[in-house]
Amino acid sequence: MTGFIVGSLILYFFYKTVYVLIPGIFCSILYCSWQKKELCRGRQYILEQQFKDWIQVTASCLRSGYSVENAFLKAGDELKLLYGNKTDIQTEVQNMKQQILNNVTLENILWDFAQRSGVEDIRNFADVFEVGKRTGGNLNEMIDNCCGIITMKAAVEQEIHTLLHGKSMEQKIMCLAPFAIISYIQVTSPLYFSPLYHNIAGICIMTGCLLLYLFSVGLSLHIIRIEV
Repeated sequence: MTGFIVGSLILYFFYKTVYVLIPGIFCSILYCSWQKKELCRGRQYILEQQFKDWIQVTASCLRSGYSVENAFLKAGDELKLLYGNKTDIQTEVQNMKQQILNNVTLENILWDFAQRSGVEDIRNFADVFEVGKRTGGNLNEMIDNCCGIITMKAAVEQEIHTLLHGKSMEQKIMCLAPFAIISYIQVTSPLYFSPLYHNIAGICIMTGCLLLYLFSVGLSLHIIRIEV
């Protein structure tokens, strides 16, 4: 519904006709698709932060003498105190417990988790862990190194998010600025834009302006989305 309303209002600003309600339905479909991707990206970011804490506590448990499997499970239990029961990471911890009881290897569990999460750090950790298991490497040292790298990357990402928070607000304001300007001119000078509506030449010009506006919005969203 939000996508339909916003899309119809934007199109009405550019074309001044109620027929924009028809393509407004298509806008709602695009908005729902975009919103779904944004929600997915947000869940992945939260899961990435929770996984970082899971690996940190796991590394600490390994230094205390736990086996690798028990270290992961013990760390998962401690995360329950931090994040509660109803989180994605706790779902994965419970899934890991069940699969270990069913004699599924830890590297297969982590690989499956990595594929379902879609988080690059988890995929990289699962790949390194699998290679370490196969080659008989020092898993304690490997997990410590991975933990350090993931923690450093998370710190950089957090700093970037903090720096971009203000820019994100500026980007939203700039996206709304054209409509504020058009509304002001239409109120103060109602006939100023009238030659651009309800004729072929005006429709072509406004279509070009709309495409340029959409390109600018897309470019601004791309610029403020920095990945480490």
